[in-house]
Amino acid sequence: MRILLIEDNAADARLIKETLAERSASEIDLDWTDRLSTGLLRLREGRIDGVLLDLSLPDSQGTEGLEKIQAQAPDLAVLVLTHLDDEGTAIHAVRKGAQDYLIKGETDSGTLTRAIRYAIERKRAEKAIRDSETRLRAIIDSALDAVISIDAQGRVVDWNGRAEVMFGWTSSEAVGETLAELIVPPQQRDAHTRGLRHFMETGQGPILHRRIEVTAMRRDGSEFPAELSISPIKQGNTYLFNAFVADISERKQAEKTLVRLAAIVESSDDAIISTTLNGIVKSWNNSAERIFGYPEVNALEQSIHLLIPPDHVEPGRETLDRLKAGECIHYEETIRGRKDGKDISVAMAISPIKDRDGTITGISKIARDVTEQKNLEEQLRQSQKMEGIGQLAGGIAHDFNNMLTVINSYSDMVLGEVGFGNPFIRNGVEQIREAGHRAASLTRQLLTFSRRQVLDIKVLDLNEVVSNIAKLLRRLIGENISLIFCPDPALGSLRGDPGQLEQIIMNLAVNARDAMPHGGSLTIETKNVELDATYARLHVAVQPGPYVMLAVSDTGCGMDAETQSRIFEPFFTTKGPGGGTGLGLATLYGIVKQSGGNIWVDSAVGKGTTIKVFLPRVKEKSQQVMPASVPDEALRGSETILLVEDEELVRALTEAILERYGYTVITALSASDALRFAKQSADSIDLLLTDTIMPDMSGPDLARQLLAIRPDIKILHMSGYTDKMITHTAAMEPGAFFLQKPFTPQVLSKRLREILHPTASR
Repeated sequence: MRILLIEDNAADARLIKETLAERSASEIDLDWTDRLSTGLLRLREGRIDGVLLDLSLPDSQGTEGLEKIQAQAPDLAVLVLTHLDDEGTAIHAVRKGAQDYLIKGETDSGTLTRAIRYAIERKRAEKAIRDSETRLRAIIDSALDAVISIDAQGRVVDWNGRAEVMFGWTSSEAVGETLAELIVPPQQRDAHTRGLRHFMETGQGPILHRRIEVTAMRRDGSEFPAELSISPIKQGNTYLFNAFVADISERKQAEKTLVRLAAIVESSDDAIISTTLNGIVKSWNNSAERIFGYPEVNALEQSIHLLIPPDHVEPGRETLDRLKAGECIHYEETIRGRKDGKDISVAMAISPIKDRDGTITGISKIARDVTEQKNLEEQLRQSQKMEGIGQLAGGIAHDFNNMLTVINSYSDMVLGEVGFGNPFIRNGVEQIREAGHRAASLTRQLLTFSRRQVLDIKVLDLNEVVSNIAKLLRRLIGENISLIFCPDPALGSLRGDPGQLEQIIMNLAVNARDAMPHGGSLTIETKNVELDATYARLHVAVQPGPYVMLAVSDTGCGMDAETQSRIFEPFFTTKGPGGGTGLGLATLYGIVKQSGGNIWVDSAVGKGTTIKVFLPRVKEKSQQVMPASVPDEALRGSETILLVEDEELVRALTEAILERYGYTVITALSASDALRFAKQSADSIDLLLTDTIMPDMSGPDLARQLLAIRPDIKILHMSGYTDKMITHTAAMEPGAFFLQKPFTPQVLSKRLREILHPTASR
């Protein structure tokens, strides 16, 4: 220990040196000076552990020297030296901060050494305590939580800087005040007071030594959520309570945000998944379970590759490289696998997950099942293709019908003039007529496919239609195929053409037979069905509502997907040469669509085929289906007919037929010519026979204008291209009728007699 002795009496200084040398020559290194000023300089020069200070010096008297030393070296231990007659001054010095006092001449070496040692140790301990208190104060004042101390009466005894910021009260304002009045909301103050009283009585408190959430109050009266912990410290017979308060407003708001985001994620219709960079699943919402079939418990901590089919692994790696580079993929369509082994089409948005410093730590994926959408798009493309083919087929049929009208009608007229004396000529004309009739049948099928055929609509019982042709079906399919009919006894009615419904059943039966060359079962089922919005969403052009279903199922060879996509195309057939025209199912498709229905195919190679036809169900009772009778009547007439036809060959033929059957014919090359004649001529006109489609004006428009001039005139439209709009518009006009091309002279003459003399024709 280095001790500085400040003593002006050399004899006293020598005595102190000798006294110390007796016990601790190696323990204490004593340095001596006789002036305070010199001592203060020594204190600045080097480390001194303690000072022996004479209270009576030439340049300092009493406690003056002590005060100067304390001002310069407050942490230095000072022992004062005094004479016996001045002990009061020494005591006063101790009160001023000296560690001890020694009376000159009465202190032995042991006492002096111990006094010095104890003084230094006490001073060091005081400094340590003071430093510790300073550090503790600094810690408390810099704490992020409010640190508040209260006494047993609930009064504030300490209030740190964070408490000032959090609650709005300064430390000087808060200390001494009741804590409950400062920060506890009014509705909770009684509970606070009871809790404090209960602890003081029992030493127990339910909220001590743990963190709890409470509501705290600021100086302005606003309340906020806080986290509180309280620790009691016993001091004698009483307690001091330290409270640590954290403002958790931001945390609670963040928790609410997280809860809201979690609710959004869980309620989303899209699968929302997060993974690590190496593909380990970390989150998996409800829609992910619904779309992919894996419960959350089976998906978490598993590799995302369990969703990726083997042939899509490489594109997945390319996507990962892009994400690691920081790229966001806003839309990507791909294939993913479900738990049940089924592959589905998904649209995905993929983004990297970054932490606060921008480091990419994971991947977020939002996936939407677009399988239904892709299927609907394919159905729409197929429907549009069929519509285009139908328009082409209808146009071809229209042109053919004009030519076939000429061929077939002239054939009939020539046969009426040629006798049986020249068999070669007659046979040749009959062959021409037969070929024309077969061609006309072909164009009728094309018109049916394109939905431009005129229908004879009746309210029908589908069970009755099937029963009426059951015998024919049994002969048609052969003995090696069993026919099973499963009718719905409560089957509703439908609107349709009985002949075309029979054609649907026949076409389906023939195709089923051809799919079972070695025999099998053909099942025909009828049923009332309700096609709901879900079914309509999955099938293009389907309207929800009540339907009558006709299902025809076979146990044949079935079809692959490529064949199914083309079976309704005209002239497409899987049969060999001579096995069919390829118009059977195309005709069926046209009939169903024209009747407002829908058709659906379910087939797989080796597992047979089921074709379901859905036709709108109606509430009316069905009408009896009876074959039309053909009355035997005279076909000649004497009325005047205004003929309007822009096709020269058809116009010449029709004019010849009409004149042959006794009619007076006024021929117009166009609709405007016909109107001009009707306005200018005073001659009577009994019937307008007009084509429906002409360059300057349509047949229905001509009829409407002509009726305004001659309201009693009858109207007969004819066309080989019976567009739905023209057909229905013409048929609904008062006094308007329709004749389908191609027609024979007999058909035309019969139709005229039915219109001009309806009573006689019955």
